Amino acid sequence: MAENLWNTNFHFGDWLTPSVSFNFATGDVDMVQSAIRTMDIVPTCFYAYTTQLMAEIAKVLGKQEDEVYYKELDRHIKEAFVKECMDQSGEIKTQLQGVYVLALKMRLVPEDLRKNAVKKLKK
Repeated sequence: MAENLWNTNFHFGDWLTPSVSFNFATGDVDMVQSAIRTMDIVPTCFYAYTTQLMAEIAKVLGKQEDEVYYKELDRHIKEAFVKECMDQSGEIKTQLQGVYVLALKMRLVPEDLRKNAVKKLKK
């Protein structure tokens, strides 16, 4: 486990990732398989999003120390995510649409890699 990633011990990821959970041949939905397949990356996406929200809340409440703390934690999470979960071209190691959507929405993909990540998502 890399520091600042939420990817150890048992937990579920996204239980409704369409490209994993739906079997087009049978019409069955396997939500457990989806949750297991994405458990190494989805929790980190929500961890980063939570730190971003906490920084915004601290700012509104005038808690400058807390705002700085959460912004710094968010920066560390993003750096760890890029180092462990992405390659230099902007591709995410877990090649699933839902993972790309979460990583992009939750601002884990740096500006210089966003264009390529969006292109991969569209593909």
